[in-house]
Amino acid sequence: MDWFFQVEDISEWLEGFGIWAIIISLLLNIVISILGIVPSLFLSGANAVVFGLIPGFMISLAGEVLGAGISFWLYRWGFGRMRGIRQESWHWLQQLNQSSRRRRMILLFIARLTPFLPSGVI
Repeated sequence: MDWFFQVEDISEWLEGFGIWAIIISLLLNIVISILGIVPSLFLSGANAVVFGLIPGFMISLAGEVLGAGISFWLYRWGFGRMRGIRQESWHWLQQLNQSSRRRRMILLFIARLTPFLPSGVI
């Protein structure tokens, strides 16, 4: 069985947009980040094929940064609205927020090194 996402298929699809392919790629990265369940590895590979290694990396990096920022804002806004909902269920998150900055940085670093883990989960 073939994997659902094929870099070649995404590359061909992305090339079909011509000059708009960069904008489409950035928007796709933002959507992938917001969904939080799909790894962006396949889109990054397609960007490298379509735009070249260095430009593709820069486009992927820009999309990841934009997507992470927008996702962070949306998640923060959404969790802020859920304050009245069972605070006990978010106890682990409160403990994480109260841990030292160094510990949070180490946990984030380890999570980012985990392959195929969508950034929304992190």
